[in-house]
Amino acid sequence: MTYLLKRAKQEGKSFEVICTETRPVFQGRTTAKEMLDLGVKTTFIVDSAARFFMNQVDLAIVGADAITSEGNVINKIGTSTIALAAHEARTPFYVVSELLKFDPATMHGDYEKIEERSPNEIWKDPPRNLVIRNPAFDVTRRDFIHGIICEDGIVSPHSVTEIVRRMYPWIFE
Repeated sequence: MTYLLKRAKQEGKSFEVICTETRPVFQGRTTAKEMLDLGVKTTFIVDSAARFFMNQVDLAIVGADAITSEGNVINKIGTSTIALAAHEARTPFYVVSELLKFDPATMHGDYEKIEERSPNEIWKDPPRNLVIRNPAFDVTRRDFIHGIICEDGIVSPHSVTEIVRRMYPWIFE
């Protein structure tokens, strides 16, 4: 995702960025630093504030860890919440990803199990008997995605399988 914004900046585009912290391991800090290094005005917010700020942005952009055959996107936990907030605010929601992140196993209904990470990422010394859940990813339905920005341009999540089949037929072998 930062590659796209870096290229836009190099082409003279003017924009500002609001980065979420991306808990629990704070990957958003890296993104914020990269944006600042490019000279982009950057605001850093807690994940749960995404809805609060959604009416103040022109569009929402996220990355993807995987793309399913239905055009759904698997990404860091909280991505689907950002998509829902964008939908509610009528803010276009885009995913930036190379199509090689397409998961052909999903054509047969096989979704990878959502990884649950260590509870210690959330709370190092929790009270006894407290159950802590720490899912690493969530699934954002294609209905909330305006487009996937990829090596073939901006594509509809509804047509991702046919585009991947055309560009990378070996994935289906």
